Amino acid sequence: MGVFVGGNLPPLGRPIKVEEAEDYIFGYVILNDWSARDIQPWEYVPLGPFTAKNFATTISPWVITPEALEPFVCPTSAVVQTDPEVLPYLRDPNYTSYDLKLAVDLETPVADGTTVTTIAETNFKHMYWTARQMLAHHSVTGCSFNPGDLYGSGTISGTIDNSEGKSINYGSLLEQCWRGSNDIPLKDGGTRKFIRDGDNVIMHGHCQGDGFRIGFGECAGVILPAGSFDSAPTKAAEGSSASMKDIVLSSYWRSSCSWRVRIALAYHGVAFENKPVYLVEGKQHTPEYLEHANGMGQVPSFTFTDETGEHHTVTQSLAIIDLLDSMFGGTRNGYLVPPADGTTAGALLRSRALQIAEVVNSGTQPLQNLSVMKSVKVADVEGQKVDGKGFATAALSKGMAVCEKLVGQAQGHFAAGNALTVADVCLVPQLYNARRFGIDLSQYPNLLQVEAACSELPCFKVAHPDSQPDAQPA
Repeated sequence: MGVFVGGNLPPLGRPIKVEEAEDYIFGYVILNDWSARDIQPWEYVPLGPFTAKNFATTISPWVITPEALEPFVCPTSAVVQTDPEVLPYLRDPNYTSYDLKLAVDLETPVADGTTVTTIAETNFKHMYWTARQMLAHHSVTGCSFNPGDLYGSGTISGTIDNSEGKSINYGSLLEQCWRGSNDIPLKDGGTRKFIRDGDNVIMHGHCQGDGFRIGFGECAGVILPAGSFDSAPTKAAEGSSASMKDIVLSSYWRSSCSWRVRIALAYHGVAFENKPVYLVEGKQHTPEYLEHANGMGQVPSFTFTDETGEHHTVTQSLAIIDLLDSMFGGTRNGYLVPPADGTTAGALLRSRALQIAEVVNSGTQPLQNLSVMKSVKVADVEGQKVDGKGFATAALSKGMAVCEKLVGQAQGHFAAGNALTVADVCLVPQLYNARRFGIDLSQYPNLLQVEAACSELPCFKVAHPDSQPDAQPA
């Protein structure tokens, strides 16, 4: 549970007495102080949970006042405080709690939707220390409070009477699975030891009266893959939208280069107008488009107007991605091309990302273009005569093998490490093309792992060829 502080608080440095603490409790919410479990066991001895818990907190939407909870005042499960013995400044003359039923549901993805499993049930009355004692203890050294400050009760575990009799319900997943040694069964037949990408942790609670109920609303949060950002592109990043307007992307729905730029636009939340260029009809070679696209006759072409009203055209996907990074990257979204940060680790991440991107961009993708395949009549590939498609397939296979090795060396969640980069932006469309050429991707497990991680990200979903308005039947 979370407790909001309010009222006319004591002056700076004067501790709050336990007998007056109720006057400074504005209300209660359900609180999930998320924990990074792999970090927490390392740092809580001897440091205590610092970075394992300071990255995210979720609260329920309704703040319930003590007055509203008054009908549900009850003894705590301890009844009296004897273990440990309470020091004088913490002795609560009104040692009571609330009969507040609490539960945690885990909503997990399944093939046809989601399934919900209740994984914990407990009651606020099982807390040994009251909210009043916590407030008094926090202030005993002179630490001051301000209205709106929020503090948490800590994990709430306790015994629950159910159809199977009395059972202990632990209030944290770490306690339930005991460092991964115990499985938590799910309704769909699966199990959990750790929460996974796509899981929705839902905490809820209520006090049940005679014919009425007081609830707090759901305290819920969905676990997204690393590197996730808001889904649909809506507007340019705050503070940069005035520098780039009238944005038009001339592209082809199945062009891997165009796909890369769509991912980057969605990643940075930049809205744009899509202007289809139908490559199979040769529209990229018309005089109008050649002039528009700096004479290259390729997609994508990216145009925008800056804050002075000047019109700009940028071609080549990696140049456009770098432009978007330069305009909209920063602390909010990060960068797809990792910036040089003066560290060896940062420099290696940047070089790995660019290396993988260039294997695709310059060493693989150009050799599978329709114009190249039409130009190649007969080619010698490792002693075998092949046509244009065979030439492209061989180039794809070679590039995938090189990328498979590089991704394996990075040993991260994504292609170049544990950060989403331009390497992923180039690799995922290339795997799509490899399937079109009939290449067996089972020989590239590292690449498939990257693809699976990226496929869950909103910026990849919205940029997928099948999601484009100009998509055509295969």
